[in-house]
Amino acid sequence: MRTKYRLGIDAGGTFTDLVLADRSGDVRLYKVVSTPADPTRAIEEGMRLIAEDLGENPAEIVSNSDLCINGTTVGLNALIQHKGGKTGLICTAGHEDSIEIRLGHKEDGYRYDPEYPAAVMLVPRYLRKGVRERVISNGSIRTPLNEDDVEAACQFFIEEGIESIAISFVWSVLNQSHERRAAEIVREKLLQFTHAEIPFSSAVVIDRFEEPAGPDDILRLFCTIVVDRESHKPIILGLGRTESVLLALTLVISLVTLGTGRTTVLQGIVHLVLPFH
Repeated sequence: MRTKYRLGIDAGGTFTDLVLADRSGDVRLYKVVSTPADPTRAIEEGMRLIAEDLGENPAEIVSNSDLCINGTTVGLNALIQHKGGKTGLICTAGHEDSIEIRLGHKEDGYRYDPEYPAAVMLVPRYLRKGVRERVISNGSIRTPLNEDDVEAACQFFIEEGIESIAISFVWSVLNQSHERRAAEIVREKLLQFTHAEIPFSSAVVIDRFEEPAGPDDILRLFCTIVVDRESHKPIILGLGRTESVLLALTLVISLVTLGTGRTTVLQGIVHLVLPFH
């Protein structure tokens, strides 16, 4: 430990827990009631308790911490309970129904059973719009992105009162050019409609992914969240936003975990950066 403290925060749906460790090995625990409408208020209250206990102001405590970790189940809870905003999905044409397979939600032996109880989809069928494009398994482009399809999907979503738009193209993990261009079009269309700039809340680049070796192994995910401007960082992190605005990293980790079809321990490392221009 290079400085005085290490700080951990776990923001849950009911309580927010804070753990502060110092160089002597002393560990102090704090608990406050969560504020789902604005999770940062609970964190501020927790930091106030720590400050009163130590006789230091919150800024000094954070500045003297060589490690600060903020974890939250808010995004995962909203995902499971379907409490997020009304969402539209832009995907590769012909893959509008891929999410129906939901392998992570079926026990072994029932994966292809048509009588297995159907789950409520995160995005209903009529709000999934396929666009003509195709990246193949080596990362090369077989079919260029049809930008008219993306614009038509945006117009439909605006008419339907969509609150958020997810973009997921086949093999985009190897080539993100189509997803990024589609995101630019979405921003342009929404800017015309809302007169407000929309950040790339889902610009998550997977740097490395290590699959579990077994059912009790650890799923490791290393990624970078890229934002256009310094002012977008607090937006991406959810500061001052409602619970319907989900942290992009939480969604990616949650979806990856759900898609494994098993319960795994998860380790995630994320860097929040500005791109080079």
